[in-house]
Amino acid sequence: MYKSILFLIYFLCTTTFVCGQNTLLTATNFLTKTSLESRYGLVSDAFKAQVSKQDFEGVLLTLKQSHGELISFKLENYSSKGVNDYTYYSCLGSTDTVNYKFVINRYTGLINGLFLVDAIPKNTYVFPRYIHNEEVLDSIFNFKSDGLNFIAKTTYASNLGKRKIRKNSQYTFVLLSGSGPSMIDGQLFSNQTYTELSVGLSQLGYNCVRFNKRSSFNISIENNQSVEQEYYNDAKSLIQILHQRGHKKIIILGHSLGGYLGLELLKDDDLAIQGFISLCAPSGNVLDLMVDQISRLNELNKLEVDSQGTSEELSNPISSMLSNEFNLPLDSLVMGAPVSYWSSLNKFQPKYYLDSTQQKVFLLHGSHDFQVNAEENKAWKKELGKGQRFHFKIIHNMNHLLVNQPKNDNPSYYQIKNGISKKLIKQIDCWTKKL
Repeated sequence: MYKSILFLIYFLCTTTFVCGQNTLLTATNFLTKTSLESRYGLVSDAFKAQVSKQDFEGVLLTLKQSHGELISFKLENYSSKGVNDYTYYSCLGSTDTVNYKFVINRYTGLINGLFLVDAIPKNTYVFPRYIHNEEVLDSIFNFKSDGLNFIAKTTYASNLGKRKIRKNSQYTFVLLSGSGPSMIDGQLFSNQTYTELSVGLSQLGYNCVRFNKRSSFNISIENNQSVEQEYYNDAKSLIQILHQRGHKKIIILGHSLGGYLGLELLKDDDLAIQGFISLCAPSGNVLDLMVDQISRLNELNKLEVDSQGTSEELSNPISSMLSNEFNLPLDSLVMGAPVSYWSSLNKFQPKYYLDSTQQKVFLLHGSHDFQVNAEENKAWKKELGKGQRFHFKIIHNMNHLLVNQPKNDNPSYYQIKNGISKKLIKQIDCWTKKL
């Protein structure tokens, strides 16, 4: 059952809002909330058994006295062991700096432990042998969108001596991550998929830019009302900054929901986007696909019987909302997101943007993608037809996280560390060279 829930969280967190099970948002919520009630509500019963509400209030007061009001924070390290996720944050206060360590149950999303640490352990993530992290450099910069401050990172080749690498450096990929509160170097379960993808392309000479989605640091409902706020606004602001910084040939590289909603960027001629690469994105209505996914998970859950001999069925709030035709109170939240968000997602028509623009588009899917399966690639091909603008490819053995997976039967393989698909990087490189 836990494996299915984990899969549900990853796929259905298309929203940028607080989900109790989401480790990063739980920690972010704790750091940004100010009231005792809201913070104490984020800790587990086991935590509460050791620390009363009164004692907890004293802890918060001591923390505030030690480093003052919180000004900013940064996720420095993230790891998992057993049912717990371990996140380390460096925090800047008005009077001092402090490092937090959170121990959070990934299934409940509740805090089991909270510590102040003198030093944050070094990230010991091991890249696959064909991803040469030592051959690239990173550059951090800031940009603004909708009044919010964003952090972005450019990964680029450290040596442009080789002619083919120097030629590739004219192109810049802007990576639009999948659903949920993605961060620059965050992990998708056991894999740093977006980091590996960026390094894999940059070692070939390409520039790769990725940014923290607003949901990783800003959780206000006002800033997360629609799909435009989730991707379009921020990506557009970033691309405009990149043009100012000398990046002329921009290619959008969107994964999952990013490869779906990111298509809206093609409507802006002033962004001068050279091409669009969609990785594992659905071809039809996302909400219909989500309803189908929950039904499939419930079928899978029937095989996972608990100790009482009963199986737990996942609710299907999306189906209920569709049945009500979005006729819910304006302040209603469905899976943590306001109805306005789901309504805008339901209205999104990816084919409209593909039909009304002339950029070349590369649509890739994995043969072992359990979530958005390879049939979506065939559906795209049927919908768009033949022509020089569109190119289609199914990567053998690749799953939804863009890594190799031996079978296509359930999401338990997400817990196994496996490097980014080498075939995927090769396909992107070959397609870009033909632009």
